[in-house]
Amino acid sequence: MSTNDELRRKIAAIRELSEYPHGFLPRNLIRSLTEPFGFAGESYLEPVTPDDPKGLHTAPKNSPGMMDGCCSWELAIQICAAVGVTGVPDVISPGGGGTSQQLRAACDAVLNHLGVATQEDFSRCDVLDPAQWVQRWRQEHITR
Repeated sequence: MSTNDELRRKIAAIRELSEYPHGFLPRNLIRSLTEPFGFAGESYLEPVTPDDPKGLHTAPKNSPGMMDGCCSWELAIQICAAVGVTGVPDVISPGGGGTSQQLRAACDAVLNHLGVATQEDFSRCDVLDPAQWVQRWRQEHITR
């Protein structure tokens, strides 16, 4: 597999992960999202709470008992550690934000590490250096 294909798989995994802001992800999904990064994400047992409107969403919703998985934002932090990203802001602390903001911060940190500017831009799967991003942004957003 080429380096570009590997990079696209990593970007696609982060893109998918970012779609689960309040998700408690099952073990098989954790495995598929971390495989492009060369490691198996950690999981733990958690009670299934499909009716908790503000808490984590588990799938499948009709499963009783416990589920082996991981919170989406925790998985994003695991990926950060695996690729060597440090300094991800802790936005879950009081006054900072919630799990969806933590997920976004960690996903953005990984994308920046991979050479992708922001979550708005990563859907294109482009990998450009910062000067190229500035040039493209100016072309797309500044009218003369």
